[in-house]
Amino acid sequence: MAKLRITYRKSSIGFSKDQKATVRSLGLRKLNSVVIQEDTPAVRGMIFKVKHLLHVEEVDGDVQPEQRSAAPTTVVRAKEPGASAGQSSQLSSATSTTSTTRQASSASEPAAQVGTASSEPVRE
Repeated sequence: MAKLRITYRKSSIGFSKDQKATVRSLGLRKLNSVVIQEDTPAVRGMIFKVKHLLHVEEVDGDVQPEQRSAAPTTVVRAKEPGASAGQSSQLSSATSTTSTTRQASSASEPAAQVGTASSEPVRE
């Protein structure tokens, strides 16, 4: 029997509860999740009901859903064992520059919200 690869493409937010329940009963939980279902009239009926939220492909044989891996992440460590002092000082200077920039931008935001051009500092 043929199988169907069903991909959840559009969010069900804003649609009726029965359509949300249909998506869940197909085995789809998160956006872009993929399930393989048997091609039966019951499954075809559920797909027809929420076809505007799904992408469906017909596949043959024993097919497993594609496992998507998470995007690669870069981990920055504050100090690695055996790192020289020069490397750690570069890292600390970069973080202090970032925090100074954040403080400066947050201090200017309340003055912009008030809409006054006075030279007095804004106290929070």
